[in-house]
Amino acid sequence: MFVYCRAYRLGELRAFEGWADSAASAQLSDDEIVYLTDEFTVLRSPVVADEAPIRADDTPEWREFCASVVNFQPDDHDPADDFHPAGANGGSARADR
Repeated sequence: MFVYCRAYRLGELRAFEGWADSAASAQLSDDEIVYLTDEFTVLRSPVVADEAPIRADDTPEWREFCASVVNFQPDDHDPADDFHPAGANGGSARADR
């Protein structure tokens, strides 16, 4: 199960030389938003648990493309940055109450 994902236009990921459209992606336009996960799979939705991935082949070439071309580096992501209690970092808590 992935922990982190990032949205991309499908056309950005199709630029990978080894890209081959799957049945799940063949009918999608290049402007379709898809999600690249920290497992290096590509999904149409990050919340549909049983969805077939658009791309599931994790190769060194794919990882290099993700890092160097679309700047996807999940190892640099700190999950603690995703949680901001109310009032912290622009949260909605008010100081005047």
